[in-house]
Amino acid sequence: MNEEMKGAKSFQYLKNHFNLPAFQGWNGKEYFFLPILGLLLLHFLLQNEKPENVMEQRITMITLGVDNLQRSKEFYSHVFGWNPSDESNENIVFYNVNGIFLALFDRESLAEDALSHPSSAQAHSFTISYNTRSREEVDEILNAMKIKNVKIMKEAGEVFWGGYHGYISDPDGYLWEIAYNPCLSLDTFGNIK
Repeated sequence: MNEEMKGAKSFQYLKNHFNLPAFQGWNGKEYFFLPILGLLLLHFLLQNEKPENVMEQRITMITLGVDNLQRSKEFYSHVFGWNPSDESNENIVFYNVNGIFLALFDRESLAEDALSHPSSAQAHSFTISYNTRSREEVDEILNAMKIKNVKIMKEAGEVFWGGYHGYISDPDGYLWEIAYNPCLSLDTFGNIK
């Protein structure tokens, strides 16, 4: 039995036993798989649909508040052997670690940036950053957080380095920066490219 004959018998079996919808294509042959593929695609899209104003489950950056930026840079660069990324400058150091950034930033400056008190143990020690693809997304997320009664530590606004961000606090006082950084490109999964 040739392959075309086997295919025709398989088609008839599926059509008869599973009552699958079929349609006649432009070439005169019957097809049943396209409606099924359409349903599967629709199912996949609905399963992966992001609820409105909810953050994707990912972290973009962890920023450590350090006492001495140069000393910390030397530690991570020489002791760990990590290479600072090209985005680093004299005020902040970035290390790309498996798709997220570890950033080193002056502790007092980090507390000032987040509008938190420098003596607060958790608030100024580090922040977790969630980077967005636009300024508008920062506003959408912060507005959604307000509706959910999350404490807004700093309203969204322009930042000296050219970005746009705001801060929220979790119940234990840990800071999350919601930021748009025009210098960072994110892939479709939200990872730093």
